[in-house]
Amino acid sequence: MRKTLLSSFVTAVPGLAAGTLLAAQLVGPASAAPASPAPAPAPIQLAHVPPQDDEAEVSPPVITPAAAELRAALGHARSFSDARQKKVFAAIRAFYEEHRFEPAFLRDGKPTRQASALVERLGEAAADGLDPSDYADAKLPAARLDDLAERARAELAIAEAAARFLVDLAAGRIAPNSVAPRDIFLKPELPDIAAALDELGTTDDVVATLAGYEPPHRQYAVLKRHLAELRAANDGEPLPRIEPGKVLKKGVRDARVPVLRQRLGMEAPDMRNPELRPYLDHADLEIFDEDVTAAVEAFQTANGLTVDGMVGPQTLAALNGARREERIAAIVVNMERWRWAPRQLGRYYVFVNVPEFMVRVHRDGKTTFETRVVVGKPANRTPVFSDEMDHIVVNPYWNVPNSIVSKEMLPQIQRDPYGYFAKNGYQLLADIRGKTYYLDPTRIDWYAIDTKLLRVRQPPGDRNALGRIKFMFPNRHAVYLHDTPAKSLFQRTSRAYSHGCVRVQDPLAFADAVLAEDGEWNSDRLKRMFGGQETQVNMSKRLPVHLAYFTLVPQKDGSLLTVPDLYGYDARMRQMLNL
Repeated sequence: MRKTLLSSFVTAVPGLAAGTLLAAQLVGPASAAPASPAPAPAPIQLAHVPPQDDEAEVSPPVITPAAAELRAALGHARSFSDARQKKVFAAIRAFYEEHRFEPAFLRDGKPTRQASALVERLGEAAADGLDPSDYADAKLPAARLDDLAERARAELAIAEAAARFLVDLAAGRIAPNSVAPRDIFLKPELPDIAAALDELGTTDDVVATLAGYEPPHRQYAVLKRHLAELRAANDGEPLPRIEPGKVLKKGVRDARVPVLRQRLGMEAPDMRNPELRPYLDHADLEIFDEDVTAAVEAFQTANGLTVDGMVGPQTLAALNGARREERIAAIVVNMERWRWAPRQLGRYYVFVNVPEFMVRVHRDGKTTFETRVVVGKPANRTPVFSDEMDHIVVNPYWNVPNSIVSKEMLPQIQRDPYGYFAKNGYQLLADIRGKTYYLDPTRIDWYAIDTKLLRVRQPPGDRNALGRIKFMFPNRHAVYLHDTPAKSLFQRTSRAYSHGCVRVQDPLAFADAVLAEDGEWNSDRLKRMFGGQETQVNMSKRLPVHLAYFTLVPQKDGSLLTVPDLYGYDARMRQMLNL
């Protein structure tokens, strides 16, 4: 049996046939077998057994010399000024890895049709409120590049410039929190750079492909159009200057009025015909008539001036171009902020424009409601962020933030604890071991106590600072929209008086607007609850809420309304953007 097993082993393994005799010697002669000559060994059959998949040798894919040079260029050590730059470069490398490092914009050392269109579009970046010099390293070679290292450098210069442009166009040049770290909480989403480069390398329409990365909002498009018009107005021959003098207004006859007409684009058609000029009654053109008044009012509206139809010092300076660069800078800044906004605001959403002191409800592309609001003081800014409204509180308690207690209330409490709490209807509480206790404010040493150990609140009622209703979109800033008993503030032009929350002028009408698709709740039902206990009403649909900051507001007629830079964000951004 032992000999049989060994013989099988020898036969099965190539190279062991010669060892048959040795094997026999190792096994030894069979004790009962008669001596006889050994038969000639059968020929050994050699079978080829292919290696298994996990044993097969894998050779690296072969790439072209141009691809090898591009891979080497991408492998060079890089330094990045921020995490975003590093992420963008990683996406560029991923794009080329996916395509085995083959050039996408230079083929055989010559630029593709897409590369030519791309570089031309990057040179027009000013139309987007961007700086073309940021993408100027993308250059088309004047002749075919034979040197592979030069090809790689030129290819990467185009790809990296395109990636920077895409990111700047879609998400902005500066990080929102760098403008106001404690007040702006927006995180614009970066585009998929690898996918974008892939599309740009093959598309039939580079301009349309790039346009798809612009903010999709109508307001952005209006700003972009105004930017183009302002810049176009400075092309060609400069317009004549309107000399200073007395205020120009309706009914006045003045030799400067024809120049004013020209600055406003109102030059009479026959004024362009030199043959007819001697026969014109120029005195008629010197009258500041109704048409001139209307044109001045339109100019004032578009430039954020007081609309009175008269040409005083401010309007005169604007007409002469003193405000042109400032206006361009303001448009560029507001375009940048639209890049920070969520690309999809929602089908149905609430939009608070803080410096405009307005809240609007938008539904299916239409503004269904708008009213005035009071926002945070410059010392207590209303933050900029987005969240979702999910419930309403009727008859709310106002739990006074400790910052208000310690900074604003404490001096008055120290002078007269009983009178202060009684006059304002406040309650003093302390939470101890899971239980809430009412405290007598006259028995507290207000000069020694840590106010963080106490809780001041105002119960529901006519005097409650939150009014009868508040609209909640839970967030880490503890900010919400609410009613207020201080109705007179809504009549003021500037309405920055709160500690950060947003007070709504007409809360019940606002409630109807945000509950328009809620089959259970409306303002009538909420109003019947007024005067009772604090009650939470859960909304059937969560509603996006956007607290935003825009100082140029597109109007229905396409003009721009200018509002004050309440918190100084425009000034800060102009400095950061070198405007």
